[in-house]
Amino acid sequence: MVQRRARVFLPEGVDPRLLVVCLLYTGAAVVLLWRVGALARVPEVMFSTTDSMTYLRLSDMLLGRERPVDPALVAFRPFLYPLFLSLVRVIGPYGFFAVQLALDVLSIGLVWVSVRSLTGSRVLAVMGAVLPAASPTFTLGAVHALTLSLGLFLLSCTVALVAVYSTSGNTGALAVALFSLSAATCAKPIYLPVLLVFAAVAVPVFLRRGTRPRGAGPALVVAALSPILAQLAFSLVLTGRPVISSVGTINFVHRFYPAVYGFATVGRFVPYTGPLALRAAEEAPTLLSKVGFVAGH
Repeated sequence: MVQRRARVFLPEGVDPRLLVVCLLYTGAAVVLLWRVGALARVPEVMFSTTDSMTYLRLSDMLLGRERPVDPALVAFRPFLYPLFLSLVRVIGPYGFFAVQLALDVLSIGLVWVSVRSLTGSRVLAVMGAVLPAASPTFTLGAVHALTLSLGLFLLSCTVALVAVYSTSGNTGALAVALFSLSAATCAKPIYLPVLLVFAAVAVPVFLRRGTRPRGAGPALVVAALSPILAQLAFSLVLTGRPVISSVGTINFVHRFYPAVYGFATVGRFVPYTGPLALRAAEEAPTLLSKVGFVAGH
């Protein structure tokens, strides 16, 4: 009876169980943030990390609030999250927290839709939605000016649209999925390997003969990859070279390579700033030589 009444107030095809899960998560998230003291200190907590402050600096640069623009910061942080973070100057920290919490709720809903579409099981859909909702990290990310909420939302959109394509064969859904993953990469560059693999699979579908009017395929590819193309153009104008993010190179050179060097030479982890790490840098002074060492060990 309750489920029948709930359907009167919901759009056609929306499962009331999904609404219950989303409402329960929202309430639980607010209680958790209140209990840990974050809810009363949102403006302080939001920018309490070095990463969040660099996002805010780049956001202010994009808005013209800070000059000059720092090319190193532009190369380090892709444009999408700083652009998204500019909302905080309009709606304030509490408003921005509410937006990120809403993205978390939408991500839960998209996980539900994806699992339900691919498996046909409501039980698995509930389980899939509960998994992220049960993670404190997932919830606490909403109160920080970090890429977690936006990145996971865009990734959830990608998976949901791939589920639509897998069940319907709609190439439009596949194109929007590639666009969403491209945008997610412009928020969290760690998704770049996934984007490259996905693009290698999806692009031939768009270019396949007979699926679209002549000339539409290449245009669809450009549109789907437009966030990445915008990032490359943005970085080219401001730094002189097209780059998605320098963070991968920095982490490889200063963290991953010294770690591999330590285990390969002395059989233990090497502190990144220790003497052995400095010796490792001297023995392989170029990026190519560091890659060669890692590949050989």
